Amino acid sequence: MSISDEIEKYIKSGKLIDYKVGFRSPSINRRRLLMMEEAYKECPPTGNTKKGLLNGQGLGQARVGVANFINGDELLAGQHIKKLSHSSLSDVWELKNQIGSSGASRLFGFFVEKDCYIATHFQLRQKLEKTSGSKWNKEMEKVITKREKIIPTLRVHSNSSGAFSTTTNYDFYISNWT
Repeated sequence: MSISDEIEKYIKSGKLIDYKVGFRSPSINRRRLLMMEEAYKECPPTGNTKKGLLNGQGLGQARVGVANFINGDELLAGQHIKKLSHSSLSDVWELKNQIGSSGASRLFGFFVEKDCYIATHFQLRQKLEKTSGSKWNKEMEKVITKREKIIPTLRVHSNSSGAFSTTTNYDFYISNWT
């Protein structure tokens, strides 16, 4: 079964939601964002969240970050998107969203093919350690657990041999980045 077929199977079952935003302009760099239910509830395309991590300005900024990703805007490695783990068992990424001067949120997930990101959940940056530690590890483990339990047959983006990629070469994962 192709990756596209696998994705459609999980969308039809409700395990993945194809996140849609209004596109600002045509782009050859458009990307696809799929969300698991937890992430979608935190950042629905319209309306408000109920008792979620994101609200008010934070929700608005997260929506802007998500729209920038989908619309194919240029992403700065380390500033807008970052690969968190180089382990062949995890391959976890974060999309970063700034929330004004008060902090930031992180949208954790993984790539299943170039320019196709599956988001598992959000976390507020201030709830994590400075650069690494047990709280970061917990968020990465959450991505892996959700990936294995919710969509077990859909694997992370791999190289031509089928092995997990341990590269930090962003061209392998995403278009239009610097």
